[in-house]
Amino acid sequence: MKELYKRTPFKEPLIPIPSDENEHLYNFRNNKNYIVRDNHIILGEDGKPDIHDIDIADTLFNELERDYGISVVPYDTVIGYNPETEGISAYMIANKVVGSELPQAVPEEEEAKRFFSGLLNYHIDKYEQGGYYIADLNEDDFMYGTTNKNSTKKIYLVDLDQFYEYIDDLSLDKRLEYFTANLESLNNILNILEENSKSNFTELRKKFKEFLVRIKHTLHPDDRATINTILISIENKITEEMTSDLSENRFEKSQNEREVL
Repeated sequence: MKELYKRTPFKEPLIPIPSDENEHLYNFRNNKNYIVRDNHIILGEDGKPDIHDIDIADTLFNELERDYGISVVPYDTVIGYNPETEGISAYMIANKVVGSELPQAVPEEEEAKRFFSGLLNYHIDKYEQGGYYIADLNEDDFMYGTTNKNSTKKIYLVDLDQFYEYIDDLSLDKRLEYFTANLESLNNILNILEENSKSNFTELRKKFKEFLVRIKHTLHPDDRATINTILISIENKITEEMTSDLSENRFEKSQNEREVL
């Protein structure tokens, strides 16, 4: 049996990733193909690690990939001693994605539209069906690239944060601030994908708008204000696209007329 490194579950030390401001991401000293996330977990009343959050997060990640086609970077979770905190940690060992963070990525049109469609459907279903959902999603949580196990370029969820919320009571006196924050991020992601992939997302934008209009009146006034801000952004984008299309049509018509003359 290989000796563990300082009582951790690993045979070699974990090296902090300098760019990680939260100071919980590591590489193995001799293997840079994996990213290790250190999640401290508390002990239950029975003295055993409370893995409730881990189980729910695993279920949500599996659901996102299985039912909505959103690729989650392959990972395993190992529970073990943490010599730095002298406590117990859930170490998430994920394949490293080689590529670009979503804001700088240039995905293929088909992949970009498939990805956003899945992400939008996920939020529509969560709102309509209730239950747990992944919270605090934003564009920086995704990367476009490959792993050492899959050479096909995909958009991966790489931020395996065990942060989730629950939708149960949809009433005007209850906030859904995390859900509406996710919807703000969806709008940012949509604009990024459209611009970077040089594609037209008009139909998906209209579907997104229809969903927002349909749910707005059911939300707390503060959340409704957030939805209104998103709708204004969407309307501006639709107007911009219509103006651009009109200009292109006029240019083509003018060119055709010149050719006839």
